[in-house]
Amino acid sequence: MSFRFPDDLISLKRQQIRAYNQLALRPAVGAAELRRELIRLSCLISSHPY
Repeated sequence: MSFRFPDDLISLKRQQIRAYNQLALRPAVGAAELRRELIRLSCLISSHPY
């Protein structure tokens, strides 16, 4: 059995991974903005209806 995740949810998760990677590679550059973005993305992912 195969399950298909919604494209918007996949996109949100990719954005979250990119933000985590940016924060890990350069923690001093824009850290506050990246942390806020991670919080925003986490909220969107966790509240996604899927």
